[in-house]
Amino acid sequence: MHYGFRVTNWSNYGEAFNIRYNKDFEPLDYQTFEKGEQYYSKTIPEPRVSFSVNSGRYSSFKLSYNKTIQHIHLINNGISPFNMLDAWLPSGPNIKPQMAHIFDLGFFHAWPQKFVDLQTDILL
Repeated sequence: MHYGFRVTNWSNYGEAFNIRYNKDFEPLDYQTFEKGEQYYSKTIPEPRVSFSVNSGRYSSFKLSYNKTIQHIHLINNGISPFNMLDAWLPSGPNIKPQMAHIFDLGFFHAWPQKFVDLQTDILL
């Protein structure tokens, strides 16, 4: 068994402005932030754990869980997949971090005399 724990922190600092929206995404007002002023911060734990069991001399099964956080988001502005209107935006008051819970079930087998390995995984 292997396990780990990571904590990520994302913070945004001014000079900036932020538009506040209501529940229907209509603009309410805007806030301005001075240079160096923190206007957004998010701290999120990211645990991970994995188990591995040998099922023979050259084979094994594994099971793992990882929680991952993404603070940078690709925003596609265009209708064509071939334009250059994509923008990367950071997490902030209006764009929350993306979170993934990844479960992995896998099998590994090696044939050392033939220099061949087989690995297959199912990700949920």
